[in-house]
Amino acid sequence: MEDKFTDADISNFLKGLLELGDINTVDDSPDKYIRTKSGDQEMLSVDGVKKPLAIYGTRAEDAIIINPLAEGESGAERNAWFYGNRNMVLAAMIKTIIAKALAVGAASHARKKTDKDDFDPLVSKLIADCVLEIDEKVTKEWEMITKDLSKFFSVFYNKTTKNGQVSCLVFNEVQRKPFRTIRAKSWKIFEKVLTTLLGTSNLEEFNYTPKSFGAPVFESVAAILVKIYKRINPFMKLVERDHTKSLTDLEGHIKYIPQYYAKAKWCTSVTTAAPVPAQAAPAAPILPGTIAPWATGPVSALSPVTSMSAAFSPILQPATVAAPMMAAPMMPALAPATALVAPIAPVVPSMMTGVVPATVTPQLGVPQQTTASVNYGTTANNPFARP
Repeated sequence: MEDKFTDADISNFLKGLLELGDINTVDDSPDKYIRTKSGDQEMLSVDGVKKPLAIYGTRAEDAIIINPLAEGESGAERNAWFYGNRNMVLAAMIKTIIAKALAVGAASHARKKTDKDDFDPLVSKLIADCVLEIDEKVTKEWEMITKDLSKFFSVFYNKTTKNGQVSCLVFNEVQRKPFRTIRAKSWKIFEKVLTTLLGTSNLEEFNYTPKSFGAPVFESVAAILVKIYKRINPFMKLVERDHTKSLTDLEGHIKYIPQYYAKAKWCTSVTTAAPVPAQAAPAAPILPGTIAPWATGPVSALSPVTSMSAAFSPILQPATVAAPMMAAPMMPALAPATALVAPIAPVVPSMMTGVVPATVTPQLGVPQQTTASVNYGTTANNPFARP
């Protein structure tokens, strides 16, 4: 791309991020709808109306745009879906890879010592240091601690330290306390296998300080996701996936996020107009209230530009967020609205269980309780809450 890029580059970047894990796909058609692997459209309910999701660059007038580059403008429910979806898929991938390796180890443990083990080389690498300790109970304990994917493993942005970080229950003594029935030897097994899979037991290695002042949350999470997937990609063959090429492509996009943000930050509305030509980076910012940046003509029924708390994201610390307000001068600040943020709708039955759709119905400018169908309880229990 050098110093030039097009809207197609931004769309391809978001498409690549959403297709990591091979659970969701994005249509190559101009509509750019987001789908499950089975072909069903991903839907989101806003104001009591379900609408299909599509990424930046869509020309589908019925779609809700998923554009994490529009940080602070996109809206709570869209952010909750994007970041929740990406976290859930990654957590499910890690859970499934390790579950498969542990099952092989448990089966070996049950056989006679005179039987010869013929492990897949990748499985052998994961459990080589602990294979003699893996019994059937270990597999059940693994299922127990990973049942809630959102608490098991997540990528988030820390507002205090202003960087992206990774949280994993296995390496966190505080998070492990509720699981009092898990044996000490099992925790050691989980630590060893995860260390091999991630290439480290020091999760601070994944910390990322963003260069973008406009989209620090998105840049941090995107960069960390790519880094983690690169670490686990060799082992993803155990679940019949290989992201080698797509990860190389995604790495090339990360450094352009500040320029992408300048071009795409106001795009929260849909247009069917033709794309504009490539432009030099950094792009001139789109003014509030203008149409999507790839538009060249008027758009009917364009939704108003709204402004959320600039620091808000569902993977940030607080469960309480500022209520939306119209982007008009001299408007008084509105009272905060409490939001219980739920991650995503079901993504893959075979890998993720117990996840149900999040449904929110915000009203512009009206403080309210936004309730999702997955209730994580208080701020302390919220998987996206960070101190």
